[in-house]
Amino acid sequence: MKNYQNNEAIDVQDQEEAEMTPKTIWRVFFVLLGLTALEFIIALGFVHTGIISKGPAVIIIYIVLTIAKAFYIIAYFMHLKFENMAFKLCLGIMPIALMAYITILVLIEGNYLKGVYHIWELWTQ
Repeated sequence: MKNYQNNEAIDVQDQEEAEMTPKTIWRVFFVLLGLTALEFIIALGFVHTGIISKGPAVIIIYIVLTIAKAFYIIAYFMHLKFENMAFKLCLGIMPIALMAYITILVLIEGNYLKGVYHIWELWTQ
């Protein structure tokens, strides 16, 4: 695939391959290792010892770190970093919006079922 800029033909695939050097791959590895280590430090160092209590804040931190790792992997190893911004936003925003939409629907449906069927009383007996 040719990308024409300033009347010069630039081979996009060659540009991508030139930027994925062993140094870049090791940098990506250490960033991912750091994010994973941070997750373990939070889980085993802070939550397990009682410094931070379990709750929505810790879950949100885990979700944000996991999404950051996923996007970092996608950006470098699936070469999304070299795509244009509109394509990146389409692939990044739409799954998050879909997850939020499904979460809201599940919460609404769960609240309805709790009120109609009184399932909670059956579980706590």
